[in-house]
Amino acid sequence: MTDRPLVGVFLTHANDLLGPDLARLGEVARRLDDAGVDYLTVADHIVLGSDLSAHDALGGALGYPLTEPYPEPLVTLAAIAAVTTRIRLMTGVLVAPLRPPALLAKSVATLALLSAGRLELGVGSGWHDAEFAALGVPIAEKVARLDAGLATCRALWRDESCTGLHCYPQPPGGTVPVWFAGKPTRATLRRVVDTGAGWLPIRQLDPEAAATARADLDRACDEAGRDPATVGIRCPLAPIDDWGALRDTVARLWESGVDGVHLPLRRLATSLSELDAVLPRLTGLAA
Repeated sequence: MTDRPLVGVFLTHANDLLGPDLARLGEVARRLDDAGVDYLTVADHIVLGSDLSAHDALGGALGYPLTEPYPEPLVTLAAIAAVTTRIRLMTGVLVAPLRPPALLAKSVATLALLSAGRLELGVGSGWHDAEFAALGVPIAEKVARLDAGLATCRALWRDESCTGLHCYPQPPGGTVPVWFAGKPTRATLRRVVDTGAGWLPIRQLDPEAAATARADLDRACDEAGRDPATVGIRCPLAPIDDWGALRDTVARLWESGVDGVHLPLRRLATSLSELDAVLPRLTGLAA
């Protein structure tokens, strides 16, 4: 756990502010960085099929049109890394099984170095059948590929040779923090405890659900001999007009074991002037 709640911003789906060509992306990132926002996160889809109805984690359809832009997360974060200095950069979430493990290891290690160690890799196993089919990846193998692919990444990041293969550059310290997304199943929480930095819920948690998940994580840490303080929870937060109530929600989630919350940029501002006005309130949520 951190010594205060971390406050982040979810950049994807903010087309009114960023524009379809992402021309304002760097300026928005610089303003978040200068204001003291702790982290930013971007989503991932390589392609979308016509049927978006089967998003299990959301319990329904993906609520965006097929023309919704999904800039590739690692490329996007590399551009942001070039114009920022302190804000942490997070994928939220990268569909890791869709990428060859060695290529993923190389891309992530490169970005970790370019950002001076500010990268945090949020990963999930994916859900969209058409996307897996288009990439030639059997969706039935998604969980096994997630686990095996990340194991390969960790080996390539730290070992001089991984089964005779060499992959340089390696990330700072030979590792990158990996956060696992999904429902708080025993399997997901076990992944978090075994090799992860923390858990990423897909939806906002209420304080009671957060406390339950925190207790389950702490119990799993005890069983594995890991310090529970080294495992975090970061969840999306739905903004409301009452900033006082929002600050109270953050405080209650913090007390329940959530150490980071991120709000959608598209609900915060539609112009740079609106963003400037809201940033002090945003960073004040952690006060």
